Amino acid sequence: MNFEKYKNTLLYPKRPIKPILHSSPPNYFRNHTLDDFKSYKVAFEAWEKDKERYDELLKEWNIESRMLQRQFRYDAIREAGLADHPKAEMAFDMAWERGHSYGNHDVFSFLMDLADLLNASRFDCPLWNEGENNNNVY
Repeated sequence: MNFEKYKNTLLYPKRPIKPILHSSPPNYFRNHTLDDFKSYKVAFEAWEKDKERYDELLKEWNIESRMLQRQFRYDAIREAGLADHPKAEMAFDMAWERGHSYGNHDVFSFLMDLADLLNASRFDCPLWNEGENNNNVY
């Protein structure tokens, strides 16, 4: 499985830093001139515009990430051979819980382990056929 196609190619936006009008109590406004307040107002308005742009870019980045995550989920379940299995979503969720902090490769590895378990029948067990009448109970 090619894990590179599930990486978000959009650059994560850099959050703008909110300007601060430094003051110390108890004289919050006595240490500043009118020009200080005017320049702060200009800087604050510029920050608001930058923040709006940042929010838009972050929203686009999140949408792209969610789309790639859904595509990975779909492809991983198909490749693991669980496309028609009733427990496919549960298996992926378990694999996601165990591996997503290490990347899609570990999620897929855990999913493949779970797929082997889900796809194996009890008749594949070598101990099953040792009994005389195959009434072994595990």
